Amino acid sequence: MLIANLFGIFLFLYLVWKRLKEDYTPEKIFSLGFTALFAFLVGLIVSKNFLPEFWFWLEALFISIGFVLVIK
Repeated sequence: MLIANLFGIFLFLYLVWKRLKEDYTPEKIFSLGFTALFAFLVGLIVSKNFLPEFWFWLEALFISIGFVLVIK
């Protein structure tokens, strides 16, 4: 399970970098990627502990907030 999660994280960061490498600096790209992963982790913790029936919507909300913070 740990190997699959690490593979997914690296794949996500690679795909974000590949799509944005021509338009943005690597610092901004990886900042966006790591902020999205951090927002996902926070959303996962909140949804598991407080509102497990709304896990999908909480994850989407936290990831959206993370993207908005990095873009601003």
